[in-house]
Amino acid sequence: MKKILVTGSGGIGGVNFVRALRVIDEKFFIVGTDFNQYHLEFPNVDIRVRTPRHSDHQFIPLIKKIVAEHSIDFIHPQPSSESLVISEDTELKQKTFLPNSSIISYDKLTTQKILFENNIPVAITKTLSSIDELQSCFEKFSGGPLWIRSKKGAGGNLSLLCKNHEEAKYWINLWIMKNNAVLDDFMIQEYLPGRNIAWDSFWHEGKLIASYSRERIEYPFKHISPSGITGTPTVSKIIVDENINKLSESAIKCIDEKPHGNYAVDLKGDQN
Repeated sequence: MKKILVTGSGGIGGVNFVRALRVIDEKFFIVGTDFNQYHLEFPNVDIRVRTPRHSDHQFIPLIKKIVAEHSIDFIHPQPSSESLVISEDTELKQKTFLPNSSIISYDKLTTQKILFENNIPVAITKTLSSIDELQSCFEKFSGGPLWIRSKKGAGGNLSLLCKNHEEAKYWINLWIMKNNAVLDDFMIQEYLPGRNIAWDSFWHEGKLIASYSRERIEYPFKHISPSGITGTPTVSKIIVDENINKLSESAIKCIDEKPHGNYAVDLKGDQN
């Protein structure tokens, strides 16, 4: 029986991955970890281990201890923050299908620039050196609305669709006043009102093994999130679109010439 370690197993992505393992005929011994003692009860795992956050210096030693104690064959890290620190450890990375840490560490702004330079269609993006530049940003985009987003993070981090520069200024200043962000954490992007699509793929040493696309329909607790975006959707539908496949494959290869592991692309349609 194969033994699998799922970190961050109490999150939506971790729970879904464990469910996927449980529905197939092959049986697995699954160890689940999470820093949240309550979320750790969600996944259907054989053993639960509470860990510190990924930024704690004890995180990696504890993961190594779990791997050794349970003779783990494969590590599936969740979320991207834990994937990054695990990929930086040579010993642990050998038990994953993760790309190099330099690939995982790209922020949204860096990714946008790489894709733009390789003629992949991307949302027009601006950064701010001063909060006073917001007004000119909205004027250049015909008045908005515009997305205010964080350069890093997931789950709609720091994001809000703002109707005008005053609303955007209040939003950014709120996070700065609460000491949860600085101005350089934010970027401004054009609003694309079309379909919200996710493309997931698995690669082995540069060869695409499998992929599938899904359209996001519903997010959990969107009524209490200012942006309406809360990360992993609760409802999606699988779609088949060769144009999406080609565009997503090209985007991946712009970021990593020899993809290895799991890669995902988010796509948003314009008004057309």
